[in-house]
Amino acid sequence: MNKALILAAITLLLSFPSNAQAVKTLKKVITLEITEEGGSNGAAVAWHPIQKKYYAAMAGNSEFPLVVFDAQGKKVFEDGITTQYDVRGLWYNPFAKALQANGYSDYGWGQYNLFEGGKPGEIITFHEGQLQPTEQSVGAYDPAKNLLYFLDEDGNLEQYSVKDTAYIKTINLQLGVTKKDDTGLTDNYDVIEEYNNASIIYTGIKGSEIGLLNIETQEVELYDVSNGYLVSKLKLPEGTATYEMFNFSYCNGMYWFFNQELRTWTGCK
Repeated sequence: MNKALILAAITLLLSFPSNAQAVKTLKKVITLEITEEGGSNGAAVAWHPIQKKYYAAMAGNSEFPLVVFDAQGKKVFEDGITTQYDVRGLWYNPFAKALQANGYSDYGWGQYNLFEGGKPGEIITFHEGQLQPTEQSVGAYDPAKNLLYFLDEDGNLEQYSVKDTAYIKTINLQLGVTKKDDTGLTDNYDVIEEYNNASIIYTGIKGSEIGLLNIETQEVELYDVSNGYLVSKLKLPEGTATYEMFNFSYCNGMYWFFNQELRTWTGCK
């Protein structure tokens, strides 16, 4: 290769923006269909590793469906099981060995008793009050440390202990900004409307623990919980429905998106 071609190649490389990064596109893996009536918003999907089942809750009313599916996405029980709780976040707690949830406003946090086969029974409130930053906050659970994360109105994370409800700290997120490209000029207020404002996810991936859904770019953005900076982006499959609130979840290594029209949760990797 002659010098002119080498110089042209170098010039082309330098012309790309410094913050350019490869974006992986997620692929659809499994679908959970909510055939029961009641509610339009999917609250969350939780995976129970002992039962080997998915639990999908609808948000908005204690009479809305809580549907159970096997590992292949087949519904396990007949229609008629309800949340008994105005569910927002839903998760499996390995410390309590139980399915738990946070509710709307001052519902607090509840725990389901499961019958044989994993069928949901009564839910018992184990912590009362509004233990979250907003009425609609969806809790994202860290199963290693028994912590809950919530997105506040400023686009930051609030961290709570599930054991005793203690507020631990607020982690400042740098929405859309990597550590390398932080100029100090970006403010969350400028971009907060681009994101789902109720649902966040906890992935357990070291250095990419927290996920937010950017409904404008149709991407999941992963953040480092230790410093609040953007680490990577995941492009949603073409045609994925996204919303300003709810309908976004994570469990069993998959990113979940609820389509209000089709009433389906789609798990993606």
